[in-house]
Amino acid sequence: AMANSSRDEYGGLEICFHDVEYSSPLCARAATFSVLAILTLIACVLKAIRLYRGVTFEKYHFIVFLLAIAECLLLIGHWAIWNVLVLHFIAIYLLVNQFLVMCIFYGGLAVKISQRTHLLARLYYPAAGLICAYFTGVLIYAALNIQRNRDECHEPQWLLFSSSQIVLAQLFLFAGTLLHRAMNGVRVDNRYMLQKKRALWSLIIVFEVSSIACFAYDLAFMLGDKDCVLNFGVPGSAEYTLVVWPQNILSFLLPIWVMLAVLRPGMSRSVAASQLVSVIQTNTSPPAPLDGYEDGFESDYSVSTPLLRN
Repeated sequence: AMANSSRDEYGGLEICFHDVEYSSPLCARAATFSVLAILTLIACVLKAIRLYRGVTFEKYHFIVFLLAIAECLLLIGHWAIWNVLVLHFIAIYLLVNQFLVMCIFYGGLAVKISQRTHLLARLYYPAAGLICAYFTGVLIYAALNIQRNRDECHEPQWLLFSSSQIVLAQLFLFAGTLLHRAMNGVRVDNRYMLQKKRALWSLIIVFEVSSIACFAYDLAFMLGDKDCVLNFGVPGSAEYTLVVWPQNILSFLLPIWVMLAVLRPGMSRSVAASQLVSVIQTNTSPPAPLDGYEDGFESDYSVSTPLLRN
């Protein structure tokens, strides 16, 4: 079956098996996005397992990857199986909540390092709750007002989501800047701190890119032709594919890929135990930190240098 709407542009992999409705661009998009979503899902599941088994349980990171797993499942359903526009909106909702969790985490870390913890309960967490409630309200509004016609791209729910992503990305940038300044005043090994700053700014940049891509795409539809199909060409055209391909990757998948790369789990409990036994038996100092692994810095807001990492 073809799309239910001009932006919900294809009916999944079944388009590849329709002799009459077969379209190479549609089939290529469905297959490529489905494979990428499946591979991303597998990576997120493995990452969540490693986070859960780590010595220090990074709860914010774990929550982010649970949201990413749910997002990937919805994207697989949307891109590979069902042509249901509400899945697209729920995937956006899960994406922006990943942004929000990272914003809460790094902003809270900055507040704690700067020794202004009283602001967390009075201002920071209530504000985060209001933002989450706003996105929930937008999702409900979008689900109840889905249009299946050729001018649905002019409905307000698209820009309500993407414009809010822009604002949330700027809040994350502000929180990241505060944290960066706070980290400059912490006496920790330079190599270790550089790794933390690199992870922080990688997330800031990818959230900015993702939010701008979403907003630009939605704005182009909103300001374009009343017939949404005419804005970037018909869904089965190569021109439309050249727009949708990078847009979906930048909006949905790239943020998850970057988080997979920079949010690294700590060593497993078994490795930590064996290293600790070795230290006790040999009466030596713990091994120095190794590149590529996280510790409790993020999870408990500690500012001490890690001792045991595999």
